[in-house]
Amino acid sequence: MRKIKVDQVFSDKVKDFNKQLFKNLNKLPAKNLEALRTSKGLKKKYKMPADIIVKYIKHIESEYKRILAADDKEMKVLINEFATILNGTVISTAFHEAVADALRYDAIRSTEYPEFIRTHNVKTCCYCHSQSTIVFTKLKDGSAKAFFELDHKFPKSKYPFLATSFYNLYPICGNCNRAKGNKPSDFELYTETDNLDLLNFGIEDISVAKYWKKNDPSKLVITVTPVPGQEALCDNYLPMFLIKEIYNMQLDVAEELVVKTRIYNDEYKEVLVKNFKSLFSDTSMINRLIIGNYDRPEEMLMRPTAKFVQEVARDVGLIPKLVKK
Repeated sequence: MRKIKVDQVFSDKVKDFNKQLFKNLNKLPAKNLEALRTSKGLKKKYKMPADIIVKYIKHIESEYKRILAADDKEMKVLINEFATILNGTVISTAFHEAVADALRYDAIRSTEYPEFIRTHNVKTCCYCHSQSTIVFTKLKDGSAKAFFELDHKFPKSKYPFLATSFYNLYPICGNCNRAKGNKPSDFELYTETDNLDLLNFGIEDISVAKYWKKNDPSKLVITVTPVPGQEALCDNYLPMFLIKEIYNMQLDVAEELVVKTRIYNDEYKEVLVKNFKSLFSDTSMINRLIIGNYDRPEEMLMRPTAKFVQEVARDVGLIPKLVKK
């Protein structure tokens, strides 16, 4: 719902991430790809012509750095290149899994990507913003290991060469992963523009008035409004990820925010700053405590429902509206 701005600082960090990738692993993609390409019985094992398999893997090897760094536009160019190699051949399940394994997608999920993304305040599903993107898997010894649930903008089942391409990896929750599957989505998580939002949340004013008559949360109406220019994308996005349905279940949160408008006025905030200067250097922490979540747009991916809570809180006047630059 909210994109990540790819400025020069972010871009440089991604480049550094790709340079450092897999430095602590014994089995590296280059050796794995070579072993895959030179293994015997390719046609029988992967149910694809052996010559096409070899050409496909060789192209990954020769373009590996370019593949890792590819943005959305470059990934589409690469897709056409690999389509030419395939020449109509359908990639088998066994082959796409073998390529993803060779590229060490397992390490991307469990070690490499989590270390990077944690430092960039992304802990929440980029599609629904309602759940964490971290999942746990039980190991054979009974211990548990944390993984990032990741979606591929361009599915690795169709484009396994993009299995570890940074800009093809979207941190998501399990529900959205199942909802999307291999279906295409035009949503692009990474952008160089300042147009970061796809939609906005709010509450109908008249529904708040109806709520106060009997303190009935069922009277509150949550609004989900596409940002101007994003209507067509939302027509696909909203039903795919059931956004309205998810946030219509947040009426209790919306009610709390509405009630807090009667308690936390500007004068009360000033008293808190005055009496607790060591705790509150500015109003941001006060706002966070009041709404129970982060209060800045750039923090919307740091905690589940942050975008919803922030925007509803602004809509009802609990925290200041953003000043447009």
